[in-house]
Amino acid sequence: MTAADSSTIVPPVGIAGAGRMGGAYALLIVQSGRTVLVSDPSPDRQAAMRDLGCTVVASAADLLAAGADPLVLSLATEEAFDGVIGDLCTASVPGHRPTVIDTSTLHPATKELGRARLAEVGIVLLDCPVSGTGAQARTGDLVVYASGPTAAVASARPVLELFSRKVYDIGAFGTGSTIKLLANLLVGIHNAAAAEMLAFAERAGVDPTLALTVIADGAGQSRMLEQRGPGMARHDYGYGASVDLFRKDLALINRLAREVGAMSPLLEVVTGLYDRAAQFGLGAEESAAVHRLYLDSTPLIE
Repeated sequence: MTAADSSTIVPPVGIAGAGRMGGAYALLIVQSGRTVLVSDPSPDRQAAMRDLGCTVVASAADLLAAGADPLVLSLATEEAFDGVIGDLCTASVPGHRPTVIDTSTLHPATKELGRARLAEVGIVLLDCPVSGTGAQARTGDLVVYASGPTAAVASARPVLELFSRKVYDIGAFGTGSTIKLLANLLVGIHNAAAAEMLAFAERAGVDPTLALTVIADGAGQSRMLEQRGPGMARHDYGYGASVDLFRKDLALINRLAREVGAMSPLLEVVTGLYDRAAQFGLGAEESAAVHRLYLDSTPLIE
């Protein structure tokens, strides 16, 4: 192979975490023609990734060893993030300095600790959380909030664009996670508002599908009403992020609000509502199932 030939080789994309979001990234990247390597501890997810045509490896360290670049992280918890960062630091390969794109929803301070650890072994971490539901992810209808060094964001953009409809370069590392938490504040409020309106419609004797159709065509429209309203109207909430997972996000938002001294009374109401949904036995259900709380529980105000 000549030097010119070797320079045209496109490295595989590595994905650590093949849940609803990471699995959707893998699907769309494979469909683009790129080779995808995946690490995930779940045997079921491993099987699903093989069915898509991905190569499954044992750990994030193996993604690095196989020459993947970039590596995309889609992890549900701080513990999983810390573990993957540790693997990458331990397994760093001299001369191989891939860009690591973290799309997880975590506190900015957690991301900063990961960035500093990887910087010590010469690896750049980008903070690139995404906005959108699992269903949107499978069609590439996500927005990416990319933050970090401008040149690294530009280098990562071609891969980010394979699984999103818009990539925003929003500046310094950590800004992406702050924006994502602000976005999820509105997601929680709008999701609860959609549930409240549709349950109210049913109690008032109005067909919720009719209410959804006509209200969504006016000033009451929101993306959550559009995305989750149909399922609420049918009492079929789907299989997206759970109430308990969204409560994790709300805890992050509350933490950031306390740290910056933000006034957040609606956040307090929504947090209480999702906590009540979990107590009601809905923790494992899709977050739209907060609608069930409105239908089946005693009204909050008599």
